[in-house]
Amino acid sequence: MALVPANSLHRHDEASEPARADTRKLSNTMAINDGGQLSLSSRAQRPDPGQPRSPPVEIWERIVDELAEGYRYREYALWDYGRVCRAWFLRCRFHAQRGLALSNRRQVHSFARMTEVDPCRREAVRMVRIDDHIDILGPFSATMAQKLPRVEMLTLRGGRWKLGQMHCQIFLQVSAAFQSITVLVLYETGFPSVAIFGRLVAALPHLTNLICWDLKFKSSTFTLGCVHLPKSLALSRLELQGSSEVIEFLTTTSICATLRCIALKDCNEVLGPVYQRLVDLARTSLSSVDIRPSPHSGDWQDIPLDLSIVENLEMISLHLSFHQLSQQSSTPAAILSRVSPAKLREVKITTYSFDLDECLLEGLFGAFDESRAQVDQILSGPRYTALTAVTFELLACIHLADIRKVPTAKEWRAHLISAFPELHAKQLLRTPVMVRIREMV
Repeated sequence: MALVPANSLHRHDEASEPARADTRKLSNTMAINDGGQLSLSSRAQRPDPGQPRSPPVEIWERIVDELAEGYRYREYALWDYGRVCRAWFLRCRFHAQRGLALSNRRQVHSFARMTEVDPCRREAVRMVRIDDHIDILGPFSATMAQKLPRVEMLTLRGGRWKLGQMHCQIFLQVSAAFQSITVLVLYETGFPSVAIFGRLVAALPHLTNLICWDLKFKSSTFTLGCVHLPKSLALSRLELQGSSEVIEFLTTTSICATLRCIALKDCNEVLGPVYQRLVDLARTSLSSVDIRPSPHSGDWQDIPLDLSIVENLEMISLHLSFHQLSQQSSTPAAILSRVSPAKLREVKITTYSFDLDECLLEGLFGAFDESRAQVDQILSGPRYTALTAVTFELLACIHLADIRKVPTAKEWRAHLISAFPELHAKQLLRTPVMVRIREMV
């Protein structure tokens, strides 16, 4: 998905169609072979003088650079854009080679042979992602030991960690290959025990950002002392969805005491007490909290998560779908009532929708009527002396064909000014509209 300001997409009109047609013509004359080389068809035609002139290469490079920001740590997806036309290929390749996605041993051996011929490819890699077959982590780590000096992120997506398939020195191999890693992403991955997960974390001495989504553990017990953590390991950011065993590890070893930012996904009545343990231990270092209530959670008053003990909190973010805000309109006010206002500088509330209709604004604020006056009164009150911005962001996740259904930034702001007059009077109100284009499958 590409994330762009809504106003820039509203400028699409018929005048851009000839340029797009010219781009399609160019794409038909180009192919990329299995070795990643560009080949041009002998049927390539000279540009028609009657067609609009293509922008300079420097403009295309800036466009691709902006596109790459939306694909950060997924740059390998830019290979598809590199096939569009000749002007895009080189810049797309530059970004795409920063990401490496692997799913079998053949790809590991192929990359090893490729980098023997061209060692510069190793220095370009910033992200390594392994899908489903986690057992290839061992061979890849052994092959690339101390050969990936600039890699920043390791992602394990799906699959299960099976002890019988891993080398006995797997953690030494991982440490040798990923010394520079600062970001570890684990998505729907299965581990035999919390200790194995902990040893993987400990093998990355410079890790600062840990992201865990829906991890599964065969054994959920953890004993203090079974994992030796390097002194250099100091987590500053943590993103969690589910995975209460991860919190058990973090709180037992106390490595969460240095956290500055936490993102708590899928908050509900069950996970609330577990997340509270994390907040309690990190309360002195925390400065930013991102909360995403579960779509199936009840009233926020029933979720035992209290942020008032976080005295140094500077920013709080809240993500609610349009449906959630309609059904749980009191949630923003309930969360803000449990926040320490002393050092709070920014509040951000994002509401998102995948299915826009003509009554979006009316329906949204009709549902929000009950508590928006309370939010306006709380945040504009005398207790929030450090507050500099209150952001209400509309995020539309749509297909390009539905772009005209998105309210303009002007319409969105007009509604918000009428809804939060006190915040507007204090010049605290921020009203961005963002569009995330959902790719057609």
